[in-house]
Amino acid sequence: MKVGIRKVHEDEWWVEAGCATVRLNYFEVELLNILLQEGVRLSEGGEYNLLAGFIKLAHKLDLLSDEDLQKVLRAVSDRDLVLMLRALNEGDFRARILRNVGPLLAKQLERDLHMDAPLDVEAAKAAIERIMRTAFEMEARGEIEFQTAVTEYI
Repeated sequence: MKVGIRKVHEDEWWVEAGCATVRLNYFEVELLNILLQEGVRLSEGGEYNLLAGFIKLAHKLDLLSDEDLQKVLRAVSDRDLVLMLRALNEGDFRARILRNVGPLLAKQLERDLHMDAPLDVEAAKAAIERIMRTAFEMEARGEIEFQTAVTEYI
């Protein structure tokens, strides 16, 4: 059986499995990769947690420069930011995001983060999806760039 993935355009991949071909965008490819990793962990006796996969996806924002991160944060809703930050529940990454929004918004987000209401997991996943789709669309348009250890400039 033929299995593979091929990049067709800047934001389009074809995933082939046997006779089937599925067209995916960058967000869907990244989520598929994380879900496959979760599947391996599940097969090794771990627990399945889709929110953990979405949180891993949100950590891709850490591959942005501060300037590019600020562009993404300005392009998404404050409500989505609150939901993502509540789901992250982590110090360094959360602190970096708060440093890269304006001081007034940072204070408001801090207040919202200290709400005692339980986290709505479905709303958090949807918020992370909207934020990451925005980021990947911005990258496809050349407005931002995710930088990794293998990013090279000529």
